[in-house]
Amino acid sequence: MLLLLLLGVATFAMQNSAMVVIQLAFWRFETSLVIVILGSAAAGALAVGVIGLVRQISSGLKVRDYQAKIRRLEAEGKANLERARKLEEELAYLKERQRGPNGQAPEV
Repeated sequence: MLLLLLLGVATFAMQNSAMVVIQLAFWRFETSLVIVILGSAAAGALAVGVIGLVRQISSGLKVRDYQAKIRRLEAEGKANLERARKLEEELAYLKERQRGPNGQAPEV
């Protein structure tokens, strides 16, 4: 596979070996067309890679924030369940206490 890629690059370079003049602001230099094309492709690949890396890091940070939020909400849920259990016990105790010693509800 690598051999085919290298063969393709060599063929490309031989077919695009003409010299071109590059002028950028105050700079002016002459180079091979294949260098310009491959350099442009490499610069584009680098730009895409950097943008992809930034997005991946951003997504990773969001995932970490969401995981922290899930842990916090799970802890709140457990605390609420414990509070509900204690309130149910207190309600049962108060109902039992209201019935009095003979087990019957007091007359109103």
